[in-house]
Amino acid sequence: MWTIALLLCMVGLSHTHHCLLSPPQRTPLVGINKMMAPACYQNTAPCGNTTASTPNLEVRAGGITRVVFEKNMAHFNKDNPGYYTISIGKEDGSLTELKRFTDPGDPAIFIYSVDVTIPATLDASQNYILQVKHTKNTGTGSPYLYQCADIGVFGGSSVQPIGK
Repeated sequence: MWTIALLLCMVGLSHTHHCLLSPPQRTPLVGINKMMAPACYQNTAPCGNTTASTPNLEVRAGGITRVVFEKNMAHFNKDNPGYYTISIGKEDGSLTELKRFTDPGDPAIFIYSVDVTIPATLDASQNYILQVKHTKNTGTGSPYLYQCADIGVFGGSSVQPIGK
């Protein structure tokens, strides 16, 4: 009995999860208010096991965009904290890091809101991915977790929904 309980704990500790709320991630945001939500677990670079879709948000090149994501499962190593990066680029892995911050050790189901500046040099005729990556530094399970949103770029005001 104890072996099964220990194994289940180890499986739980080997995963960390985060969901990208805004701009919305590729996978449906189902069950995200419960720890270990399947929608929040993607461990394959650059965007997990998801496929590109039509962008549902456009951002202004050179403008500031707010990225909102949920830490769905907390795994914190106080001796060697992990970190989050927010990047923009193409799905082929050519990403530009926009922001990096150390995992502050907040509990699960914690919402982060981070402003990033979109590079002014992006081509408005192209679609891009905005990626949130968590580097865990826990020594268990996959060391990296990913979420991506498909976005477009334009030259108008800072952020506007598609079609407006």
